[in-house]
Amino acid sequence: MGTKDDFSDDETSSQPTRTAGRTKPMPPHALEVGNGGSQLSTGDTGNRETEPSYVPESHGDPAAVASHPASADGHNFFRAPVEEERRTARRGRPLASLAGRPVAMRSRGSFRGTIINPRDDREMHYESSLERNAAFILLADPRVARLCEQVGPVAFKASDDVERNHFFDFVATLRDGTEHAISVKYEADVEKSGIRGTLDSIRRSGSVKSNVLLRTDRHITRDRAVNARLILHANRVADAREVTVLRSFLARLHGVAPLSHILRAAGLDSPEGFYAAVRLFGLGLIRCVDGGTFNHDSRICNSNLQAK
Repeated sequence: MGTKDDFSDDETSSQPTRTAGRTKPMPPHALEVGNGGSQLSTGDTGNRETEPSYVPESHGDPAAVASHPASADGHNFFRAPVEEERRTARRGRPLASLAGRPVAMRSRGSFRGTIINPRDDREMHYESSLERNAAFILLADPRVARLCEQVGPVAFKASDDVERNHFFDFVATLRDGTEHAISVKYEADVEKSGIRGTLDSIRRSGSVKSNVLLRTDRHITRDRAVNARLILHANRVADAREVTVLRSFLARLHGVAPLSHILRAAGLDSPEGFYAAVRLFGLGLIRCVDGGTFNHDSRICNSNLQAK
């Protein structure tokens, strides 16, 4: 589920509005998200997070869709993996990250780690909790066909006429073929980092044909990341028959009701039923009208209905 502004370069398009202390409903995985609480731990970690390992059937052979950062020459950031990488994928061992630069050394208060990209069974490194959350949100978005981290270097001429290089935190290629180069920063660091000027210079240079975006913790909330991780897990474990049964039942649903009531009425009051609902939520076929994290108490409706 998403909106037409999910990958818009208008930073203001994603600002949430709030009613009675609750964030109005927004897509579960889009980078246009509101603020919310967190159930995620923080701190320094070097552990690999392997939970999102499901590859939807529509994505095809994981090795066949693997991506690689190529030269940022205005064409495409990706190339097909070499045959050795294909053999490694078939052996079941995650492929090595194709980040264009190594992860920065740990520092006091740093947050480093690795997750597995379910699109191609490849390691993805992150250097902050915000980058990790952005990765989960993008990986859970069904429109995203390929995702790579730390893509570059992209050469550009800065405002002082000095030639500089920039690495994008992510490049996401959607199923419609559009490519989006994304820089991730904490809102508090945007001004002092000069990132907006950097991205403006890259846009003016025409060195990349991707849609160049800046995303911050104003867009990347922890509620959205919690939902994204739940969606990735449901993609892996949801029973296709339960999903079909629930989807047929929801097709006859009018109005809004708590998820627990819907599952009970559909005869799916079980963990399998809940993950079927999460699967539909991730696909955008149902939505949570109150925002926040998706759970049994969430009030949901069909996505083509406007909740009152």
